[in-house]
Amino acid sequence: MDWLKIVCGLIAICIWMILIIQTSRFNKEFKKAINEDRSLSEDFVQRWDKKSSRELILIIVASIFSLTDIFF
Repeated sequence: MDWLKIVCGLIAICIWMILIIQTSRFNKEFKKAINEDRSLSEDFVQRWDKKSSRELILIIVASIFSLTDIFF
């Protein structure tokens, strides 16, 4: 059972790292979009709307793996 805890922890760490990278990319693109024309284009909003739904799923999965790692 100890190996399951290690695997869940590693999966959770990897998913959280992916989420941190995605968040930093969003911040860079957001600042760039604001600096270019002081408003957000429709393309930017649609693209990140799709990506944000994927990130929400990753947050839920990472939370489940983190809780599994902590409690089991």
